[in-house]
Amino acid sequence: MKKFFRAIRTSIFFSLLSFHLMANSWPVPFFEGSLVDNQEGDAVILGAGPAGMMAANIALKSGLFKRIIIVEMRSEFSRFNLVNFFPENWPMLTTIGVADDFRAVGHRAERFSLYMNHFDKELIDFETDATFVPENFDYRGPMSQIYEQHSAGLFILNLADLQHQLATSLARHDNVFFVQGSAEFFSDADTEKATITITSSNDTTYYLKPEIIVIAEGAHSASRKQLGIKLIPKIEQQWWCSGSVSLKNIWENGPKIMQVMDQKEEHSGSIRTFGIFNLRPKELFLNGQAFSSLEDVDDCLIRNAQSLIKFRAQKGDVPKNLDLSSLTVEKKSQGIISITPSIAEYFSSKNNVIIYGDAAGFGTPKGGIGFSMITGPYPQALLDLLSQWSDASQRKEGLEKYALRVQEIVDYWHMKTGSVQAK
Repeated sequence: MKKFFRAIRTSIFFSLLSFHLMANSWPVPFFEGSLVDNQEGDAVILGAGPAGMMAANIALKSGLFKRIIIVEMRSEFSRFNLVNFFPENWPMLTTIGVADDFRAVGHRAERFSLYMNHFDKELIDFETDATFVPENFDYRGPMSQIYEQHSAGLFILNLADLQHQLATSLARHDNVFFVQGSAEFFSDADTEKATITITSSNDTTYYLKPEIIVIAEGAHSASRKQLGIKLIPKIEQQWWCSGSVSLKNIWENGPKIMQVMDQKEEHSGSIRTFGIFNLRPKELFLNGQAFSSLEDVDDCLIRNAQSLIKFRAQKGDVPKNLDLSSLTVEKKSQGIISITPSIAEYFSSKNNVIIYGDAAGFGTPKGGIGFSMITGPYPQALLDLLSQWSDASQRKEGLEKYALRVQEIVDYWHMKTGSVQAK
């Protein structure tokens, strides 16, 4: 057991498995009526991704806001991103009131396997099929303390399905409105609070003076850029390929196994590969590091798949003498994905704008900040901030505490997941 937890402390990299593929698409439940301008007590959430909808649920739970307006450009949830998260996050999901939404769209892997042969660190090789789900969990402690307690996250879901489920639940509330459009800040430099305009897809413009604005548009947030908040690179650029490979004639009736694996490469240090076997029968979903931006996506997927299948052969799951030269790609992303893990210069603006999720700190497939954080420590930071929101004398202190906590979250995650510091 000690080895298991030591392994988790050493590598918390398996929290985000991003497979940028197309799957079933779900329409965003946009409000078809008109909004009243300049109404008091608005919470405006920019972005209907997982972070944005978690923030919307937290705002709803707080009872502080008369309206919750979620602004999203895209018309549907369609990107196929398989994610898993730590069991310790279930108490937070229950607190926010979204645990049933997660259960409705999730799948449980039968086994988790971790093989870390990362640079000069201790070799870690273990498998587990057990998950411990606590009834309560403290998300306010030091990040290192939180993650020393983690067990394997075997609960897997597709983000498009989750977004659809969360959005459907939120839209049932009379004071929650999804608006398709874009936002623009227009407040003067001397004003205490930021104000915004929302231009909807039918060219209707709403003028709003929100009580709070949550920027949760992801790493490439346009709203964050409007405020002049830059992203600071923390780790050197990485390249990844995402997709799936057919397991026909190789492992057609195998269990659902989540595999995280490091391989030492002579010229490129360590290559990391995430894979999920048989989540769909006879298919291996992959998110693996590429050698460079010039590597062919198919070549990258096949190379990473061969490594994982050979490793499972060593474990006795498949024959060792398989001919893997005929592997075929089922689905793939549009190209090699380039990522530069970064952190925002700061995490709030004016007296009513906060940066949330990947907009505050861009993660990496080596351990994406996004999903594990927005289902654990991040929501706690936002809950604590809103507990001080109504009192103007306490709000400034609350914003300062929020910024310190987000800084700690992002810095810790980059430290744990990165191996090379940006120059």
